[in-house]
Amino acid sequence: MKKPINYKPFRRAWKHQDKSEVPFLLELRKRMKKEKPYKGLKILHNVPISLETACKVETLLLSGADVTIADNSLAPATKFKTLHILKEAGISVLSKHKDVVDDYDFCLDCGAEFVDIIKPRKGIVELTRTGALIYSKRNLKIPVLSVDDSKLKSLETFFGTGDGFIRSFLMLTNEDIKNKNFVIFGFGKVGKGVVHFLKPYTKNITVIDIDPKALMSAKKLNLQAINLKEEQKVKKAIKNSFAIASATGVKHVISKSFKLKDKRIFKGKYLANIGIDEFGDMFADDEILYHKKWPINFALPDPTKMRYLDPSFYAHNIGPEIILSRKLQAGYHIFPDDIDNEILKQWQKHHKEDISLSQN
Repeated sequence: MKKPINYKPFRRAWKHQDKSEVPFLLELRKRMKKEKPYKGLKILHNVPISLETACKVETLLLSGADVTIADNSLAPATKFKTLHILKEAGISVLSKHKDVVDDYDFCLDCGAEFVDIIKPRKGIVELTRTGALIYSKRNLKIPVLSVDDSKLKSLETFFGTGDGFIRSFLMLTNEDIKNKNFVIFGFGKVGKGVVHFLKPYTKNITVIDIDPKALMSAKKLNLQAINLKEEQKVKKAIKNSFAIASATGVKHVISKSFKLKDKRIFKGKYLANIGIDEFGDMFADDEILYHKKWPINFALPDPTKMRYLDPSFYAHNIGPEIILSRKLQAGYHIFPDDIDNEILKQWQKHHKEDISLSQN
């Protein structure tokens, strides 16, 4: 018989947060504690371990679920503080994915790290674009719900990641970036957010993408936009750049897009991952700011400000409820529009922040 959970250590994680920044998780925490909607369910939780994640996990534990934590491959700056909290609370943390036994009702996944490791009985809830791209291409025997396919996720990806990129880049480089040349690979939700937060510093921004719609969107913002297939133009932009950031959501995209002999054009530039391991095997770990495999903002104590992360964490935690209550069938499912719209409505009502740019 399992020992009762010691909830006291989680207070340290909550103290790290301004309560006004986490209305969704706090409200969900109350409801989970009262209703116990996941009682009897076994859930594997695989999200980068941080103090913010600890608040998310405690909310999930209060639902009555038997929760096991997988040590996600990404490592935010507060990971080890959080591991101490989880250990003191009596929560099982599996440090290696190969140690995970396939005995779960749900997997709350991030980056599709468990796509080929376990087969949950009732479903999977995926948090990121990287993972969504993987799950959407699989022949699925169970329902997979994508939080990334929602408007609410743009709060995290556009505002949260864009803001986190600027804060971490300035912290790690100590550079004056006024009027410097930046090249951004990828102009989806994340890339647009990065550009939005770069614009107060510089107008010299080049966007590289393969999607004509994304490139057209960049041109409307008076950015230089280059199709990835235009090899010579892309190389010239890189040679003239001060910094290069990749925000495509595709692993190893830079190594896949360039030959080894082309690596010289990246020399002397600041290189930054905004997605997960986007530069790939052609680059050594110390050639990328902070860490080759991890997003640059993970160097910060708060990689994404909690006001932008709160709705995504909330949506991820209610994913199993959505799968069960709506009786979703096997296959890939986007986050329901009605719930998505209500979360956005409530978020704006609470924070009174203009989010129109993130929805374009």
